[in-house]
Amino acid sequence: MEGQILYENDMFTPSNQQIKLFEKNDDGDFVETSQLAPSIRVKMDNPGDVYWQDLIFNKEGEQVISNQNNFFEYFRGLYIKAESAGIDGSMMLLNLSSSTANITLYYTSDIDDSQNPGETKSQNNTYVLNFVGNKVSLIDNNFITIPEGDPVNGDEKLYLKGGEGSMAIINLFNGGEDGISDEFTQFIEDFTDGDMPKRLVNEAYLEFYVDQTSILGGEEEPNRIYLYDFNNNTPLIDYTFDQSVTADGDTKTTHLVPLERVDDEPNKEGIKYKVRVTEHINNIVLRDSTNVKLGLIVTTNVGSVDHINLLGEDEILSSVPSGTILSPRGTVLYGNNTANEGKKVKLTIYYTEPEN
Repeated sequence: MEGQILYENDMFTPSNQQIKLFEKNDDGDFVETSQLAPSIRVKMDNPGDVYWQDLIFNKEGEQVISNQNNFFEYFRGLYIKAESAGIDGSMMLLNLSSSTANITLYYTSDIDDSQNPGETKSQNNTYVLNFVGNKVSLIDNNFITIPEGDPVNGDEKLYLKGGEGSMAIINLFNGGEDGISDEFTQFIEDFTDGDMPKRLVNEAYLEFYVDQTSILGGEEEPNRIYLYDFNNNTPLIDYTFDQSVTADGDTKTTHLVPLERVDDEPNKEGIKYKVRVTEHINNIVLRDSTNVKLGLIVTTNVGSVDHINLLGEDEILSSVPSGTILSPRGTVLYGNNTANEGKKVKLTIYYTEPEN
């Protein structure tokens, strides 16, 4: 019974619409009884009209279904395969851990008829197989070769990609492992005199320009990127302070400005991302905070900042925000070591210098 095709649809397209369920009433009319969240809900095939009967019910009393471990060894699960039907692909996230994600078998069984002793009658039943145990994704999204980064001089390009992808580490003021450097020391001397500030930071931001020569561009570009404290795996203080919400429901748009696009059209090529770090810089200047390294990722949702621990031992990276694991998108940005001076990533600070 291995390798049986249980469902196939060459025209399937994911939908974000609710699924409405109907039942026939006494008048013969169909009435809506309930609604389900958007999902795949299909009637699976029954090869030879005996597949599920042989798989489950004919094994009654045998060792293969006597306990969960034996059943896992016997029935290895489902293999779900998706292929693009054209150049315009689509993507959906399958929450197989949901209580509503299952295979439901509908069957009849004979039971004693209490109204007619000695006779039996048919009863309709259901048997539910939940999606538990190991789940493995075989998605291969390595579309380009990402070069090794240069931790000393910086990079010409920054490659950001979701899933089993890549991220960038931003090292302000060329700080060492403790955040200290000649550039950082000079910055502190320019802005403070002992415990007293000489200059007041009004605004500070980073701008990341998109390298359109390295990506497909258009509406598939990620609309948001997320910058966080890489040393401590926490949001920046600017993230916490930002309570902005747009009419479209976007959040944190003051701190994490959405991608600026050509003519401000949602399907046009991206120009740059802007990330305000005013409070982060003020913390360094006024409160003697550590000059930490900053992690830069793509994300499906800037509100999803909880970290997921990575498998294996990695000296540099032990966890990443959950939003980047779920994101299918990626982009390429100009780094600090590009020859294109106008698009080089820079930290811009506007400040006030008191006359006295």
